Amino acid sequence: KLILLDSLLQEMNVFDVEIESANTVHFSIVQYTKAVRKPDTEEDFSDNEEKQILNDIFPPKEWEEEGVIWESRINSEPTGRSDVIQAREALNLKLKQQAARDNGICQVRRELYAQCFEELIRQTCLNCLERGLLLLRVRDEFRLTMHAAQTLYESSVAFGIRQAVKAEAGQDILEKRMKELEEDVARLKVEKEELKITNAMKAAEAEEKLAAMKIKNQDEIKFFNRTSQQLKAQLEGIKNLKE
Repeated sequence: KLILLDSLLQEMNVFDVEIESANTVHFSIVQYTKAVRKPDTEEDFSDNEEKQILNDIFPPKEWEEEGVIWESRINSEPTGRSDVIQAREALNLKLKQQAARDNGICQVRRELYAQCFEELIRQTCLNCLERGLLLLRVRDEFRLTMHAAQTLYESSVAFGIRQAVKAEAGQDILEKRMKELEEDVARLKVEKEELKITNAMKAAEAEEKLAAMKIKNQDEIKFFNRTSQQLKAQLEGIKNLKE
């Protein structure tokens, strides 16, 4: 179960923006401007709050080719219904091109839907800044929830591993104790048999002694009886002589 949960959270990890795998999504549904050479000075957006916020939410993409630094900024042109349709068509197209699974866990599908949601945030910010910022909060809350779930899972796995190690160590102690008890049981069984033999021998010896004592007593009784009869006879003889 832990392995299954591990694979589930790894595929649902919203903080892995780029995942090095064969299914990594190398494109973006979020609309950016055409790449241009990066200017020497940073563009000032102090007079345009919407562009400033958009650039904070979606930082410019920068890369270097042949010693030249290029950049592409988020598209801040006004949006309309056609942009939503374009985003929907781009999502459907990329889902087919990347062979995203319709059901179950799919990293590619998750990334594409995340990009589509960010494109909706971009469009919403341009039409209604407050609504767009609210959607941004929803996205961040979802990421925090996923992060909390991942942290809880990692803690559970660590706790499970500690308990398994502890149980394994305890099992060794129990097995050793069980072996000792088995040896004690075997020893006690031997002692029991020895005591049975000893008791039987002592009982037989006691019976022999008792039988010998009975015979001796009977002989003594017979002797005393004969002696008594003889003394009585002698006494009667003496009385008869006196008379």
